Amino acid sequence: PDWLDWYNYHRPHTGIGGHPPASRVTNLPEQHN
Repeated sequence: PDWLDWYNYHRPHTGIGGHPPASRVTNLPEQHN
């Protein structure tokens, strides 16, 4: 769903310095840059 993509790849999370959760993962496919 669209909201899940936004939540994981675009939404700033305060617990990790304003970065999206996906920025913490190192082995993601290159489709979300």
